[in-house]
Amino acid sequence: MPVKIRETKAMQDRRFVRYKFAERLKRVRKQLGVSQEDLADKAGVSRSYLSEVEHARHLVGIEFIIKIAEALNVSASALLDNLGEEGSNDKH
Repeated sequence: MPVKIRETKAMQDRRFVRYKFAERLKRVRKQLGVSQEDLADKAGVSRSYLSEVEHARHLVGIEFIIKIAEALNVSASALLDNLGEEGSNDKH
């Protein structure tokens, strides 16, 4: 019988940030009219990895966020600011 691990607050926070960042990245990318393929090429990552990030399958590090922000020509804060706030305004 598998052991069920109780999710800690830190685990919940990481999951929340992962999902919010994924939503923000996808929204900003689409608002700028950039395809996943083009963004992946500009950022030097695979399109499949970028897709997984946009589907919240990875909790990415700051280096990835900076690469993506530079490739989109936005600030990293445009991808990170107010992730937890409903209806936050994205700054480009």
